[in-house]
Amino acid sequence: MIWQNIKKKKILGLIALSVLSVGGISFKLSQGNGSNKDITEFTISAESGSLPGLITASGELKANKSVNVSPKRQGILDEIFVEEGDQVKKGDLIAKMDFGDLEFRIDEIKANYETQKASYLRRKMLFDEGAISAEEYEEYKNRFLNSEAKFKQIEVEENETKIRAPFQGVITSRYAVPGAFVTPTTSASSSREGGGNKFINSKTFSGP
Repeated sequence: MIWQNIKKKKILGLIALSVLSVGGISFKLSQGNGSNKDITEFTISAESGSLPGLITASGELKANKSVNVSPKRQGILDEIFVEEGDQVKKGDLIAKMDFGDLEFRIDEIKANYETQKASYLRRKMLFDEGAISAEEYEEYKNRFLNSEAKFKQIEVEENETKIRAPFQGVITSRYAVPGAFVTPTTSASSSREGGGNKFINSKTFSGP
């Protein structure tokens, strides 16, 4: 009886030892398999940077300033010196009006102005020397001042025949052609500043 109990205890002891051994081997194998497995193909080092990508969208570009440019007086458009897409600077000549005999009148008035100026200066010198009377001096002075006023006025009219860019920008549209009758409310072109703007009633200008 005692022998049977001892034998039974040995058998139980062997079974328990076997379980522990198997468990220990199993644990070591699992740990060994985990540490030796090559997983480099499944990993990558993290780096800082921007992700590549392309975003497309539709939209409208708007200029900082946009203006339609028109003549100051109505008349026939003689020439246009710009095309759509041209870049212009402030003061650049965009178009020119035809005012008929204006050029002839300018030459005539300018010639009279130069004559009256020379006569006045000669009389002034004589008056300072006491060679002529004050009345004669004042007569030539008034003639000169009158001719000077007329000359300045014709210069203003001449400048009004020229249509210039009001600021730096790009011609965006052209509304008129040479030979067309245009008025101060008719656009020759438009201009844009800042990459937007409108300029002549025959052209649009933009600045930008």
